[in-house]
Amino acid sequence: MGTGTVNGPVQFIPFCILNGHTGSVNRVKFSPDCRFLASGSSDATIRIWSTIDWRLVNILEGHTSGISDIDWSPNSELLASAADDRTVRIWSPLSLSSQARSPLRRTLNRHTHHVTSLRFNRRGNLIVTGSRDENIIIWDYKHAKDLKTLTAHSDPISAVDFSRDGTIIVSGSQDGLIRLWDTGSGQCLKTLVPTNLAKGYQKNPVMFVQFVPNGKYIISSTLDGYIRLWDYMNDKVIKTYRGHVNTKYSSTPSLLNVTTSLSTETSAPSTPTTHTSVANVSTTTSYLIQPSEDGFIYVFDLQTKKVVTQVKAHTDVVLATDVDAENRYMASCGLDGTVSVFKISS
Repeated sequence: MGTGTVNGPVQFIPFCILNGHTGSVNRVKFSPDCRFLASGSSDATIRIWSTIDWRLVNILEGHTSGISDIDWSPNSELLASAADDRTVRIWSPLSLSSQARSPLRRTLNRHTHHVTSLRFNRRGNLIVTGSRDENIIIWDYKHAKDLKTLTAHSDPISAVDFSRDGTIIVSGSQDGLIRLWDTGSGQCLKTLVPTNLAKGYQKNPVMFVQFVPNGKYIISSTLDGYIRLWDYMNDKVIKTYRGHVNTKYSSTPSLLNVTTSLSTETSAPSTPTTHTSVANVSTTTSYLIQPSEDGFIYVFDLQTKKVVTQVKAHTDVVLATDVDAENRYMASCGLDGTVSVFKISS
């Protein structure tokens, strides 16, 4: 999530295309310190790119099947990856230039099917993973120990996330449900049921869930082409977003906060000594950046729900986006095997 400042209307200017993967690129993630961009691919590798000159820093190899998800630790020292080989691997990107030291730190084995999603908590001491085996595992990854295994859903789990304070885990599943869990006890706190499912209509698989940074809401996306903003404390959807195409693939959106500075002139009543002063007024606009299966990225105003721009990003399905913490760049990836980088500008 970017939180920097951009003066004027937000624009996404094509900057560069990163090539090298031999399969679809399923996830892109900027490191919290903004120094690196990681891309995880169906070719079973992770590529690490420098955001200074966009050169390839290293290729992380070890998984035997495609990468489903990646996440950086809060201090940017570690990268975790989830894959179809049923494992989670922990890497150390800070030792990328050392040929004498492998970047692989440890491998976590407990899931019995593809691992689809993972997240670090903000303290950086836990990882939560979700799998097609319908289970959630909470890990003390430093000791390769599974602390809790939660029998979570009746269909494969698509996404998991920690709340800002780490006390709650949210999960989304192809069973059409969103569930919230107490991290400490593993107890299911509540289940969120989309209106169409509550009324008995055909379920729509939940393919993505994430807490918004303030922790008050959850964003979810489903294969009916809707994104929903949930007030999960009151069990209700407060906003819906539609316009993109999402009927088949799991896609990972991102959030962007843009602060716009406006200058206004004020002056006292006309006198020989009248002085005109300039006041700066700042407003912040939040955007939802959503990948689409038509090769575009749709940018929604989070408040008005309107599509403010469409960005042509790939020649095939766009699978994920991410924004660096300084609001300098947006990255996207897709089935065409490339990573597209856009400069965020006024």
